[in-house]
Amino acid sequence: GKNLYLSCHKDGEGPCTLHLEAVEDSSLLNIASGSDMVRFLFNKQTAGLNITTLRSVPFNDWFIST
Repeated sequence: GKNLYLSCHKDGEGPCTLHLEAVEDSSLLNIASGSDMVRFLFNKQTAGLNITTLRSVPFNDWFIST
């Protein structure tokens, strides 16, 4: 019953971590480039028939691939 969205965080010098966050309003419709809401943005890349990669926008060297 929640609106859960994937986000990527980095605290200090530690590694990036994935989170599921509940977002109740329409704050994800317009995300400014300097906003802390960019943690919800990922670039999707598909290679071949079944390789998909999601790359974090604020942390470009961090990605998850299937």
